[in-house]
Amino acid sequence: MGKKYRELKAALRANPVRDLLIVDDQAIRLAHFKEAAAVIKKIDRIETKIADFHGQDQRLFTEWFNLTFRKDLERIEERKKEYLEIAKFHNWIVAISKMLNVDLPKAFRLARDEQNRFEKGSEEERARITQEREKREEFIRQDMERDSADDMWGDEWGYDDDEAEDGADKAEDDNDEADNEFDLSLNEMRRVRKIFDGLSDRELQRICRDRDEASELLSLAVGLGPVEGAPYVLRIWKFLPKNHRSYFDKEFRESTGESMHHLIEALQEIAAAFDLADDAVNGEESVDKRTSKDYQNDDYFRISDRRHKRSQQLSARDEELLKITYRQLVRHLHPDKRVQNGKEKEKEKEKEKEKEKEAQWMQKTWHIVQKSYQQKNLLELRRLLQITLLRLKQLSHLQLDEIRMGCDWLNGQLAELERDARQLKHLPAWGFSARKDYGPVVRKVQPELEEQLRVIELEIADLQECHERLDHMGVGGEAATGIEKRSHGSRSHGSRRRSRSQARRPSASPDREASSQMKFEF
Repeated sequence: MGKKYRELKAALRANPVRDLLIVDDQAIRLAHFKEAAAVIKKIDRIETKIADFHGQDQRLFTEWFNLTFRKDLERIEERKKEYLEIAKFHNWIVAISKMLNVDLPKAFRLARDEQNRFEKGSEEERARITQEREKREEFIRQDMERDSADDMWGDEWGYDDDEAEDGADKAEDDNDEADNEFDLSLNEMRRVRKIFDGLSDRELQRICRDRDEASELLSLAVGLGPVEGAPYVLRIWKFLPKNHRSYFDKEFRESTGESMHHLIEALQEIAAAFDLADDAVNGEESVDKRTSKDYQNDDYFRISDRRHKRSQQLSARDEELLKITYRQLVRHLHPDKRVQNGKEKEKEKEKEKEKEKEAQWMQKTWHIVQKSYQQKNLLELRRLLQITLLRLKQLSHLQLDEIRMGCDWLNGQLAELERDARQLKHLPAWGFSARKDYGPVVRKVQPELEEQLRVIELEIADLQECHERLDHMGVGGEAATGIEKRSHGSRSHGSRRRSRSQARRPSASPDREASSQMKFEF
């Protein structure tokens, strides 16, 4: 043993230095980074166009639109007010018929006599009639809500007869609205949740056997958003047959470029990590009340604002890793660090623009980092760190697989931005600030305004004709029933015409609220 040790010691003294093999993989890192750099440039370009659209194009288009089509808008507004008065009177006729259980011709005469008394009566008489009308309006509102819930699905979860007669119109409506986002108001969201909560597993399973009905139900659930809709989408997906799942996955992949299974996995993570199922089902106040500023701050990484409600429980090791990751991000993104770096750079015009763009991105990311750290979202912080290092070209701090993973995340964000941009490009305000010739916009907008006016005038003529027939019609029986069926049919058809007109309406057209009141069916 001593001899071998002495020989080894002598050999080490003879060769004290050993060669160390160092592999420089910087070229490999740069090769992988090229794709990420190209994606980052595309993201910046699209984000700039979208920001210009919201910041300049819409404002300039609105001013130009109101000035150029001032007379057309005034004409539409006049006819709209006329229509609303006639539609209100028509609503009173139908309400009187239902409340007093009389036929429509008699209800018409009662409404007309009431109007005459209101115009010629005393103050006391007017106050009494006004009180009766308030009760009638409340009845109309409640009846509209009941019929709206029934019309959402039709008889036995099918379609009504009018839709069969107007199949061509419905197909055109679907094409016109294909690019519109599914946007639900607060009342509509509550009504949709009530529909889902009222479905038993057996009823839902029966509905899911029909692909069209399941598609409509799934669209409503997805329209509630990733937080509110997660438990409902997962429940529907649970009862879908395998062939329907394959069909929806194919359709979803063609329209979004992503797999439906990835969406389901993401929703499962949301529901499991944050217990959102109980909130969405039982809590009406859990509606996502996000502001436009919230969406702007986290648009790059698509972080849900709902996650602040529950912080994740981390192990001691993950808690320490969370703090380390956060400190690394602070070193790169802290506002004081940005000021120091800005003083070191040259103040050339091109570099100033790049510096300003980078500062905006860093500020936005800084807010997201703070939110994710408060939520103890380690996975999100890790992703933010990798994307930040890619943005700042700090490749020596990244492994090759991290560069590839960061590139995949950037590609996903790019796909979302491209979809948003494609939807905005259909609006006449897109790129308006850079236009030199307004002729194409005029040729696009003018027919829409003419169609809108034509639809309103058709509705006015339809109601006037209906009232004339009621005025000349005798009381009771078969004739009154015929008028009631016809008036309901014309209203249903007119409602679809209005929906198509509104879908084509330019973004800067005025008074959406008034147009939404142009309904007289209930």
